[in-house]
Amino acid sequence: KSLTFTKGYESVSIGAFCCYTTNAWHYDATDKNGRLNTLTPHSVDAFLASARVKNSYPVLCFHWGDENTHYPKYEHWQYSQKLLDTQSATIIGHHPHVIQGIRSYQLGTAIYSLGNFCFDDCKSTRFGVEVRQTEENRKGCLCLLDVSFQKTPKIQIIAFAEKFGKCFLTDEFTDEITLYSCALETAAIPERYEQMRKSEMLSARDKRMNRRDLRWLLRHLNLPSVMAVLQRR
Repeated sequence: KSLTFTKGYESVSIGAFCCYTTNAWHYDATDKNGRLNTLTPHSVDAFLASARVKNSYPVLCFHWGDENTHYPKYEHWQYSQKLLDTQSATIIGHHPHVIQGIRSYQLGTAIYSLGNFCFDDCKSTRFGVEVRQTEENRKGCLCLLDVSFQKTPKIQIIAFAEKFGKCFLTDEFTDEITLYSCALETAAIPERYEQMRKSEMLSARDKRMNRRDLRWLLRHLNLPSVMAVLQRR
């Protein structure tokens, strides 16, 4: 059923949802401990229905996608299209730690990843893992929504970059956002799109992390890691 609004909005409702692929360990644990609001069609539909009753404009914050790729997962692209072609909302994504494209649909807009806001190089002496920030990790966006419009809000994207430990507003990579947005068109050919996306992920991992050899693997053979893998399977 199409969810649309017939008059001006009285408020804004913000719903935060976590995708299975970004937290398999605690996924779908809301009923047990209240630790996680899961990203499922049922939970999203319930939130949208609640917003409609209150005449409140819904903003969906999705913790989803793969880290260090400028291209969202194909199934997320597909879900966004299905959702926003029938229901009024704005999707704002995070978790990839790099900016991704923006795409408008019939009744809303998906901003697939805002990039990084506050993150740093980190190193674990216990597990022998070091994660180094790349230039792409030092870019991010702010999203301003003006919901005074009747059907879809006016959206403004403000880009910023981290330099010398501080954040500066910039328009240096506005063209990059446009480029990644245009690249979403290639998702219509899933095989080609996924190949491009996974190639970028592997390249980024090599730049940011130490070599994952046998020693690294043995250090990660602990109960939480094994249980997370088994639960995801």
